[in-house]
Amino acid sequence: MLPLPDELLAHTGPIRSVEQPAQGLSFEVHFLEAERGRFVLKIGATPDKITELADEARVLRRLRDKVPFVAQPLGQAVAGGRGLFLFTHVEGETLLDALGREDTAGRHRLIARAAETLRAVHGWTPDLPRPADWLGDALDRAARNVATGAVPDPIPARYDFAGADPRALLDELLAGRAAVAPDIVFGHGDPCLPNLLARDGAVSGLVDWSRGGYADRRYDLVTALWSIGHNLGGACYGQTFLRAYGYDGPREGLRYFQKLYVLL
Repeated sequence: MLPLPDELLAHTGPIRSVEQPAQGLSFEVHFLEAERGRFVLKIGATPDKITELADEARVLRRLRDKVPFVAQPLGQAVAGGRGLFLFTHVEGETLLDALGREDTAGRHRLIARAAETLRAVHGWTPDLPRPADWLGDALDRAARNVATGAVPDPIPARYDFAGADPRALLDELLAGRAAVAPDIVFGHGDPCLPNLLARDGAVSGLVDWSRGGYADRRYDLVTALWSIGHNLGGACYGQTFLRAYGYDGPREGLRYFQKLYVLL
């Protein structure tokens, strides 16, 4: 971990210990035990990741009334060419870890709590920009991903539509766009199981808000469904999720956004 700049140490006080939790590949994350409490330091090593940290801080500033369910942003800095983002710690373990200790009934219960949580988030109305054409922007990003080879060809086995040609999926999305009515809500952007926190049998928080903002509700839903299916297997957990969320739209509509998720 990089030494903390003085402007971040002003929030934490002297650091007593540092823990590096299991994490994905995008960011370096450290839990800090410090004189003034427990904090999280997130480090981005590239310009794109530094921008993502700034995006996350911007979203969290608009969600201060949701503390402690979401973290409170404290400060940002750049040191050694790396972006540092300090925020408060949200209590709980990842929902993925919590599910790993549950029996089938316990898993269904926690999945239902996750769905209810996402439904509540979709009812928030923070003061953030609303896109004029979210789906059009998303399709543009998908097209760039396909054109630049950012989407593997064929689609890998861990995703829906495994073995498909990404160009064919993009053509299907473009052809079906006119039939998709927008359903814009405030969303998390990546509500996968590791980004939900659990404590005492309940969902205690949501982390990693760099993709948060107003977007189509169904994109959050298919992101969560992919994570549930990938980590737990079996369609029954996804059915529990949709039922607890209260989603009563057509499954074909979700299928459209599942294709979009694969390309994004």
